[in-house]
Amino acid sequence: ITLGARADQNPFSAELAAMAHVLKMIVGIKDYRTTLLTSNKAAVLTLRNPRRQSGQEFVCQMYKLMRRLRKNGNRIEFH
Repeated sequence: ITLGARADQNPFSAELAAMAHVLKMIVGIKDYRTTLLTSNKAAVLTLRNPRRQSGQEFVCQMYKLMRRLRKNGNRIEFH
């Protein structure tokens, strides 16, 4: 997917967008254990302790998607 001009984005927000995109793709599954792997440690730490920063809209979207996935009996891990 395209997020915008390279000057407007950074690898951190791009990684959050990619993670949100993956969660959106799997939101209909039930009773699965899903692990998202990333080399961007800051993106994973942001999900643990979100604050106002770049990519906040993706963090909010991910929390909504994770809530829906968990309602269907799924487990989600980030590494």
